[in-house]
Amino acid sequence: PRSTQSRSSAASDVYKRQGIYFAEAASYSNGYAYQNGKTKWMFLASVLIGNPYPSPPNSALSRPPVMPNCNQLYDSVVSANQINQTNETSVNNSQYPQGKRIFIVYDNDRAYPQYLIEFA
Repeated sequence: PRSTQSRSSAASDVYKRQGIYFAEAASYSNGYAYQNGKTKWMFLASVLIGNPYPSPPNSALSRPPVMPNCNQLYDSVVSANQINQTNETSVNNSQYPQGKRIFIVYDNDRAYPQYLIEFA
């Protein structure tokens, strides 16, 4: 397939952010998979998320914000395509249900494509 840049641009249109997008669920990524005829391609990647910033969808971030009480940026951003309304902000709580999380990294060296999967 062509460059992966066009796929991250499509996801950026949904979340109004720049970055490289990774979903936990392949079923979510299927909507963004490169397609030629009936054949689709999708990468399975290892992603270093480090200390992610929990953020609601539709937040307009071009980079992760600065962590409280220090001058370092968060390493990535995590959103959910369906968020429960709670006041908690932990990435692992029920606000970000398993399988619904989308991770956004802003540096190419944080992701390593391991497999290119071809399916129909």
